[in-house]
Amino acid sequence: MAGTSNVQNAFLGISSWRYWAYHIMRPIARLPVRGRSRVSQWVKTVIGNRYIKTSYLDHHVWICPNHAMGRAIARGELYEPEAIKIIQVFMRAGFSFIDIGANIGLHTLAAAIAKNKPEQRFHAFEPEPKVFQVLRKNCELNHLDFVTAHCVALGQREENLTLYVSTTTNQGNHSLFPRSGNSEAIDCSVIALDQVFVNHWSAPIFIKLDVEGAEPLVVKGGLSWLCQLENLAIMCEASSENLQRSGHSIEDLGGLLAQIGLGTLFLIDEATKTIRRISRITDFDDGLVNILAVKGSEATRVCNELSQPVTARVA
Repeated sequence: MAGTSNVQNAFLGISSWRYWAYHIMRPIARLPVRGRSRVSQWVKTVIGNRYIKTSYLDHHVWICPNHAMGRAIARGELYEPEAIKIIQVFMRAGFSFIDIGANIGLHTLAAAIAKNKPEQRFHAFEPEPKVFQVLRKNCELNHLDFVTAHCVALGQREENLTLYVSTTTNQGNHSLFPRSGNSEAIDCSVIALDQVFVNHWSAPIFIKLDVEGAEPLVVKGGLSWLCQLENLAIMCEASSENLQRSGHSIEDLGGLLAQIGLGTLFLIDEATKTIRRISRITDFDDGLVNILAVKGSEATRVCNELSQPVTARVA
């Protein structure tokens, strides 16, 4: 209970002097005037790891301006605009959404506000308890009562593991495997996709998968269910360095995607804001790739619509 209370105290409302200090001093810190760096540092110190409510995608979210993704939103930017575009096109086509590695829920929000059919379902998985509380707050803030949030990690099987929590400003780096900058370790419950969904859900599904190297384990834990699905799209970030920590490689991930029938692959090119068809995931093993893998006529049709310059037109 104490941990939950501490998280609740991290959300700054209009009654907090820190809230007003941030909104008054932050514009000054951005002016080209002498001493702005000291003002900026003071603002960072005042906010610390606390959360501010701000506008995003014509809605509102709680973000920490000192965290990497929060900084982008505080500057008025979209977080991963290419991913937003892809997610929302699939949602408008009637796909349901699973956010694996949901963090504070930015992709979940982007998906949920593009929902256009009552039968669409939404699930978000985030194992770090403090981040999970922010995810829930963001769902509540935007009245996303149709989103089911799970405070567990997904993996190959049901078990208890250690989650290595990021102590840097990149709060998307929590991992089931030790890494630099993740000096805090907590107990973590792990379940498998097959436990949650097998034989219970056969609708077209879009999965956003970003779990810092555990992607192959998630797929292994969902083989039965994922093979059953006729229309499936998985958008995943694949990092050679992160995969190596889990004992896997880009080749292993590509093989697992093929095993569940995801033979149609697209490379998400952030530099040119395009997605383009590729033959093998290993053709782009340059450390980090963003892949969209699909199967089924409907999922392929949506991808073909996306095979043009990606712009962040959002709902």
